[in-house]
Parts: sequence; structure tokens; C-alpha cells
Amino acid sequence: MTNHGGNHRLKNALFLAAFCSLRHRPSRAYYDRKGAQGRQHNQAVLCLARHRLNVLYAMLKHAALLPADSATRAAA
Repeated sequence: MTNHGGNHRLKNALFLAAFCSLRHRPSRAYYDRKGAQGRQHNQAVLCLARHRLNVLYAMLKHAALLPADSATRAAA
């Protein structure tokens, strides 16, 4: 049996950051798309948190910042 829970403190921090980012238009658009796919609120926020984490990882991996226009597309 594997533990899929992960680090709860990290998960909570990412959830809160994603929840706060819902004021940002591209993040809200991503959240709304997930809601249209039938996700509940918490599921959609967790999807947004994971998406933001993937973008952050890509930025760190390539040692580059996303340009302002790409950041809007990446969050969407």
C-alpha cells in the first residue's frame, strides 16, 4: 500500500496560494475550465495548484523567467 497523501503542509501551502490566485484572471479562467469539466471547488483549486507548481518547476528547470505574455497563457 502506497501513501498518496504527500506532505500535508506543502499541499496546504500550495492550495492556499492557488486559492488566493483566483483573483488573477488567467488563474480564474483555468479554475472555471476545471469547474466546467465537472470538478468540485476543492478539486479545481488543487488542479490549479498543481498547474502552478508545474509552471514553477519548468521555470526552475530551464533557469528562465516566463515573459509577461507567456505567463498569462501558462496560467490559463
